[in-house]
Amino acid sequence: MITRQVFFIIFAIAVLSGCVNTPPSDNTPIPTTTPVQTTNLTETVSPTVTQTAIINVTSNESDIIPNSEYEVYSSVILSRNYSPSVNKIVIYQLTNYQTWYNNDSFQNFKNYPLKNDSMLVGDFKNKNAKAYKLDNKFLIPQTVIIISEKELNELNAKDWSAFHEKYPNSSGVIQISRVGFNSNQTQAILYFDYHYDMLWGEGYLIFLTKDEGKWIVKEQVSLWVS
Repeated sequence: MITRQVFFIIFAIAVLSGCVNTPPSDNTPIPTTTPVQTTNLTETVSPTVTQTAIINVTSNESDIIPNSEYEVYSSVILSRNYSPSVNKIVIYQLTNYQTWYNNDSFQNFKNYPLKNDSMLVGDFKNKNAKAYKLDNKFLIPQTVIIISEKELNELNAKDWSAFHEKYPNSSGVIQISRVGFNSNQTQAILYFDYHYDMLWGEGYLIFLTKDEGKWIVKEQVSLWVS
């Protein structure tokens, strides 16, 4: 946590010097039969406090994220409706760990009373009690790049320009949580955020349902913006 805070402070200095990139459009959902509802509870914050706390991550078999969660991840990324010019999706190596959501967050979905679904919310909370390493099992057309904390620190030691120079036409950096499911895995919830530059990012809780075998984003709650 301390390491990531240090380099984001360095980013702030770079931004104040005028190093700002213009990100591609990435937050217009793909049209679905039921339009995605967005609840805006955003708070303008510094990205330095949005990063995951880094803890010990083991490689036990029980810590492997199942394919069912990668199906949800892939559906969420596809729903971002990235511009055709975005051909790289850069994803932070560790899942987000207990940041920016609390018990009150689950009460803010207008159309889906998640606070009453103890199985869904409980599964989400249990899985996100620690960080997990992600594998490249994403089912999306773009090239997926899993970036480690070490590489991200090195690239951003000066400012975000080093990142964009190495990964042009990318999504910025995405970070995701583990996925919580209901008992029959027809509903899912996860945390998703992205950073494209020091002062360009946003974090959400996202709710999906499985309709005819496909995961569809139904509603999202914006938790912070920078």
